[in-house]
Amino acid sequence: MDGLMSPPVWIAGWVLILPILAYALYKVNRSIDERIIPFVALLAAAIFVAQMLNFPILGGTSGHLIGAALATFLVGPMLSIVLITVVLTMQLMFGDGGITAYGLNVLNMAVIGSLSAWLVLRAAPKEKRALALPFAAWASVFCAATACALELSLSYVPGEYGVAPWIAFPTMLASHALIGIGEAIITTGVVIYLAKVSPSLLRLHEEGPAAVPSFSRRDYMKAGSITLAVFAVGLVGFFLFASAYPDGLERLLESVGFEEGTPIFQSPLGYGEDYLTMLMAGLIGFAAIILMLYTLLKTMRRGSSGSFSGMTEVDRFALGSRLVGFDPRVKIVCTVALVVALALLTELGAVVLVLGFVLILIAISRVPIKHDLAIMLVGLPFALFASLMMLFFSGPEGALLMFLRILASLLALVVLVTTTPFFMLLAGLRSLRVPKVLVNILLFSYRFIFLLLDEMGKMHTARKARGFMGGKSLRDRAAFTTLSNTIGMAFVRASSRGSRIYDALLSRGYTGEAGGFERLRLGGRDAVLASAFALVVAISILIQRGVVIWM
Repeated sequence: MDGLMSPPVWIAGWVLILPILAYALYKVNRSIDERIIPFVALLAAAIFVAQMLNFPILGGTSGHLIGAALATFLVGPMLSIVLITVVLTMQLMFGDGGITAYGLNVLNMAVIGSLSAWLVLRAAPKEKRALALPFAAWASVFCAATACALELSLSYVPGEYGVAPWIAFPTMLASHALIGIGEAIITTGVVIYLAKVSPSLLRLHEEGPAAVPSFSRRDYMKAGSITLAVFAVGLVGFFLFASAYPDGLERLLESVGFEEGTPIFQSPLGYGEDYLTMLMAGLIGFAAIILMLYTLLKTMRRGSSGSFSGMTEVDRFALGSRLVGFDPRVKIVCTVALVVALALLTELGAVVLVLGFVLILIAISRVPIKHDLAIMLVGLPFALFASLMMLFFSGPEGALLMFLRILASLLALVVLVTTTPFFMLLAGLRSLRVPKVLVNILLFSYRFIFLLLDEMGKMHTARKARGFMGGKSLRDRAAFTTLSNTIGMAFVRASSRGSRIYDALLSRGYTGEAGGFERLRLGGRDAVLASAFALVVAISILIQRGVVIWM
């Protein structure tokens, strides 16, 4: 609901979910088995249509399924976060939730709902986790509601935003304690049914052949048809018993006289107010979610296929980029100029212009977005910290401006390093008269990183061959001693190899200047790129000085 939360709170929601989602996507990309992707997509679609159906509880209030506990039990917490986020994104496309509330919705239902369910399940012995599932489902709803009540309280400005804490907490927790019981019943019922028809589905988030569903296309078609049939029948019950009842949050807002304003995003789609339009919305959303999540997960796996190691690691996407043919000196100078300009901009329109330009460069570079995000994660914590500090000293507008400036700068640097082969980048720096000492330090540091990783890999293999079991706490003395000795020995062995490599360089005539850099020549396309950067910087400065009015 747009206009419900105060700007500092909903901006904080957006800021918090970005690194969490990036980490979840990273973990999913490393662990997901391609064979379970169709089931995950079907599960997300089923949760979407289930969330459309409210069930009545006591006091004229209704509730709906979140699905975080079910997804966590079946596919694990990280994939559950991604799955529920996709479901909430599709709901936003139908105009449900609001742009400003989207970050908090993802934080509450996808992140807190999944992690709270996972903590309850992890607390139970492995063989009894199914028995803990009802408690996990209830906890996912209750913890999400608690977070929402806290956000409403932090937003509270009489007559403008939020709800007073002495109203928000009792009302939200009381209603969602009952809604959690409904969540527990539905989640447990679904798992009991799955245990009868396909027991292997209950081990999807674990390793091993038993965790892969042996479904054919016909099985998936049958499961999808059954889901839609249950949804169509459930709609009848929804309109008979629950359609007139507000959900827990709506009941709270009614009690304080909050009237929902015009949403920022006007969706052409909608759930509708009658059976037929809601059925059609469910069918469209069901199909769209399957397509969206299936494509996302497949693309991630395809982008991670192949083996890259050694000195080519940093160049694996640069060599295939559309921006690889430009002179590295031009890219370096333009990027530095853009970052300097961003540091001086204080107008939101100017920053948005530069950010849009950088996003266009990323789009045409053909470098996978997940690769750019993985690099950007290194600097993202600093951006978040600086933005939160600005939130307290300069308000939400200052925090947003700071975050966008740092984000645009980080992305500009990411474009530079992901579209320029490493040795070309060093050649550009040397050609720009960067001291050879700094260039050589970069060159040899890069080389010795891979030496160190290679030695760590060999030591890891040696530990496994000698029966060392990982996964133990560092409070375990034997584990701590073994890992400490391994790290120390890896540095000793890497240093020894480094000395041998340096001696080999000296024997080949190395005199302090790294050779092998290509000669660089400026071309017409470099002038076009430099002109595009210059134009964007110039327009941003004009916006900053008020010559160009952007809004």
